[in-house]
Amino acid sequence: MNHDPALATPHRPLARTALHGWHAARGARFTENDGWQIPVASLSAEQQAAVVRAGIGLADLSALAKLTLSGRGVATVTHAWLGESAAARAGDVAVWEADGPILACRLTNDSLLLLAPGPSSSGIASRLAGLRGADAVIDHDVTSFYACFCLAGPRTDELLRRVTSYDMSRAATGSGWCAQVALAGVHAILIRVAGLSPPETRICVAWDVAEYVWEELLRAGGELGLTALGIDDLRRVFGQGK
Repeated sequence: MNHDPALATPHRPLARTALHGWHAARGARFTENDGWQIPVASLSAEQQAAVVRAGIGLADLSALAKLTLSGRGVATVTHAWLGESAAARAGDVAVWEADGPILACRLTNDSLLLLAPGPSSSGIASRLAGLRGADAVIDHDVTSFYACFCLAGPRTDELLRRVTSYDMSRAATGSGWCAQVALAGVHAILIRVAGLSPPETRICVAWDVAEYVWEELLRAGGELGLTALGIDDLRRVFGQGK
């Protein structure tokens, strides 16, 4: 259901992603979700079919809640939540259910990035509630620090090789992973979730360079038929991006 942003209360204006202006200038439709204005930009059936043929699409997931945990207690906390087999080491990614699938990305031994399935961080907050006494763990809400994109489709890795020198051979293993890389000349975090077909990669970059990176991805993917998608489009075409 769409909502007119004018209906938002004056005390709680709708938040906008870093790419709001880009989407609005191209006639995107928006919906309200937990206080955010999110582009849904419905494609026609013919356009959706074209994306399927191209095998690649790009969506803006910047409104998703994001938190970081840091400190020497991160290893203990991660083990308590996820056990030894998931996100146990730097570069690992795990998924657990807490009001939807939450991604736990072990960036370093002492740093964990958490991505919620939507703008609400209630699932993560419920997990954090039991950590207040944890040794040397500091949590930060980084929702408006990182923009987040979803690159989905069979040709995802082909595009990534055009914009980063990171060795994408790890992607062929089918396991979940995360890496801090240089992408289009700026710092980025790549996140791959295991078991998704076609593959999906989340890309997190600083909010102030989001539009630059977005346009660089579209430019680099032009020959591949890369198309900008709304969240609804992403779900219809690839069944992902939830």
